[in-house]
Amino acid sequence: MTIRLVARRGFTIPMTLLFSTIMVLTLAASFTLISTERHVNDGYHERAEAYAIAEGALQTYLTNRSSYGHSGMPAATPESVRITMSHGYADVVLQRMRPPIGSAPGVYLIRSRGTSTISHVWTPGLAQHTVAEVATWQPGSMTATGAWTSLTGLTKNGSSGTLTGVNQCAGGPNVPGVAVPSSPGYSQNGGKTVPTGSPPVDSMGTQTQMSNSVKIDWNGIVNQNAITPTVSMPGGTWPSFADTSYWPVIMATGDFSLPSSGRGLLIVTGNLTISGSTSWNGVILTGGNLTSNGSNTVDGAIVSGLNVKILPQAQWPSTGAIGNGTKTFAYNSCYVTRALSGLGSLKPLQNSWLDNWSNY
Repeated sequence: MTIRLVARRGFTIPMTLLFSTIMVLTLAASFTLISTERHVNDGYHERAEAYAIAEGALQTYLTNRSSYGHSGMPAATPESVRITMSHGYADVVLQRMRPPIGSAPGVYLIRSRGTSTISHVWTPGLAQHTVAEVATWQPGSMTATGAWTSLTGLTKNGSSGTLTGVNQCAGGPNVPGVAVPSSPGYSQNGGKTVPTGSPPVDSMGTQTQMSNSVKIDWNGIVNQNAITPTVSMPGGTWPSFADTSYWPVIMATGDFSLPSSGRGLLIVTGNLTISGSTSWNGVILTGGNLTSNGSNTVDGAIVSGLNVKILPQAQWPSTGAIGNGTKTFAYNSCYVTRALSGLGSLKPLQNSWLDNWSNY
């Protein structure tokens, strides 16, 4: 029996082509999968970067709003600022949702759109994410410990004058007429001017104890720019106060003599002298002593000798003095509130954070 082998020509080439095609398709699918994963990973990182930028810028704006040219209670018109960060920037917009109504504070929406400027190989371009938060405006406040609080004690010369903690704002609580440390305390020369208030004279312990009780961040104000003044002296121009609605924050570096009557928050890092028939409505804070000569009037609250809070004991100011003349120093809670109204801040409402705000 004879077996004949028949050659099958051309079979190897098609098999090779089929195998090659399968290998190419497999490799293409693998590269496509890798590319897709890269796209997804890069997109995730870019969105995470944009989210971090938006969140960081919003918090930066809340804590440093005044450094971006916005201070005081926000107006009805929106305010906006672009904050540049290491991997991008954010556009922050503050918009009023409800104005203050009576004692209810105004309500504001703050939204921050973060943009990542890092361009990845697999996802070139910009990634954006917007977050938002609702906040209320909390006006500045001050716990008045007396019509005149002096960390260095107080001496009254002459029998004329009024020192009263009886509130000149109707319905408001009364405070001590004078608040001083136990030593040096309050003393009188040449006659008798009896402070009035609740109590008339409040002894707040030693100077160190009193310094701890007076809750004013004097170091922050003097050394850390905690308050942005409307007018700085020297260098600035003393206001005319023709506009009765104008209650500025005036900061004077070093010793200062009050040029004329005025209103608002007056901060003096050294000693302050008030002479003649000058008057002031609002709050006076001095690092050194306040010396009053003449027929002065201060309606609001005074805190003097605040350098006790930041200087070594050997450099503490000496006892403050009220000179001769008919003078009136009276507590007025309405004027205190008005003087501090521009020092308020935005306070986020609890559980109002939104991290999926739509981009428009």
